[in-house]
Amino acid sequence: MKRESKRKKETRTADVNEIKSTIEHLIEMEEDFDHVFSNYTNAIDHKDYHIKWIKEKRPKLMFVAYKKLMKDLSNNSQALAINNGSYKTENYSNMEAENDFDLDHAINIDISACYPYTLFIHKLISRETLDYLLQLDKNERLPAIGMIAYQRLRYRYKNGILYDIVHEKGPFQNVFFWIIETVNRLFLDIKELAGPYYIMHWVDGVFLYPDIPNDLLERIERAITSWGYVIKYESCRDFTFRRDGKKIEISFNKGGEPKLYRFEDSNWRHEYNQILKDLHRANRMKKFINC
Repeated sequence: MKRESKRKKETRTADVNEIKSTIEHLIEMEEDFDHVFSNYTNAIDHKDYHIKWIKEKRPKLMFVAYKKLMKDLSNNSQALAINNGSYKTENYSNMEAENDFDLDHAINIDISACYPYTLFIHKLISRETLDYLLQLDKNERLPAIGMIAYQRLRYRYKNGILYDIVHEKGPFQNVFFWIIETVNRLFLDIKELAGPYYIMHWVDGVFLYPDIPNDLLERIERAITSWGYVIKYESCRDFTFRRDGKKIEISFNKGGEPKLYRFEDSNWRHEYNQILKDLHRANRMKKFINC
């Protein structure tokens, strides 16, 4: 009896034209297949083969870290409970400033390996997994954790005709969103503590005016490190703040490298959201009165 051959698997470098022509060929041949799309990969799932196109090759260590994370989270009751919640994904805020300004330098306090330590501090991952994440390059660490929150679209074809689109997401996507909200809440507390010396925070670092009193700076440092975080100070030279309506642009030089942030004023966004909430509340009340 002839043994059934295994489905062939192949990985290629991303090529838009090749992906497009492959899909068009399968449609023309009236084949059954899935086209799986994400920000980093495209793939064709066919009964005879699986082809994956990748934008960039990721180190094996990242996938090992991802598997360690998945193992820890899957066996952690607190992580499972967190994963059932819903969380905000805002990861920055800024001062209320109407006028542009320039500083010779601004103080920047960064939390080292912020996301891995957040998982560890809240006992969601083991010390072994934390240590493994810490050995990754900084540019590999966050993507490794972000893999638990992957999102992709699966386009399903039957006889060459698209019949369904399935949104697939990582099994611990909400844990990743919880990390973002947890870190952001910490920096919002720092914002309140720093008062008029606060400029902004972004993901895992806060920017402060250089004339902040030493005792207040020490209080901020204690507030962060008391949780178990590790921090480092950075001096951001030639710091500029520019506003264009509700849009803000901040630029500076950090360690000889130019940095540029463009974002929507967080204060405007919160006011806008509050207006919408008040409007919906008023409409609900109106409907209740008219019942």
